[in-house]
Amino acid sequence: LNLIDSVGETVFRLDVLGNAEFDGTVKAKSIDAEVINATGVNQIYRAGEAGLVAGDVVAFDENGNVRRSSASNQKGLVGVVSPGSGLMIGENASDGVPVAAAGRVMVRVSAQNGPIQPGDYLTSSDTPGVAMKATGGGPIIGVSSGYFSDPGENTVEMTVMSSLMASNFGGEYEEFQNRISTIEDQITD
Repeated sequence: LNLIDSVGETVFRLDVLGNAEFDGTVKAKSIDAEVINATGVNQIYRAGEAGLVAGDVVAFDENGNVRRSSASNQKGLVGVVSPGSGLMIGENASDGVPVAAAGRVMVRVSAQNGPIQPGDYLTSSDTPGVAMKATGGGPIIGVSSGYFSDPGENTVEMTVMSSLMASNFGGEYEEFQNRISTIEDQITD
């Protein structure tokens, strides 16, 4: 079954196995599905600068918009601009940009902090919009599933993961753990 628009373009296809394909946006109050095939989930954010492209590492600016990261281990990291494939969450604003919220995405990287291997955590580098291997405390945007060690920059696949490395706390982390242990001891006494 094909639905054709007024200019002769197919906008909806349904095959005998029940597979449906849409050219456009599907809006629903709810979706009841066993499996949704997508490489990731994207959240729409308002762009704070023009020219953001898939693979750019982005952070919040002072207005809550996203723009290319500009410093190593930058605070306010949001994630990586997505090519727009996968599920989209949020309103599709004219100045919006899809940022990968979960799943896999290609990210621009450099070997500024050493070679990148599968399993390495990634954070922002000094090069605008480019990630690097995370080696100390700071925000994490994801985990690399690829290798990169050349000069310059390239892209690797990354699994989205937003967190802070424990080494952010330095000696404070051990003190924090000791305080928790003391409280736990008091509770059990």
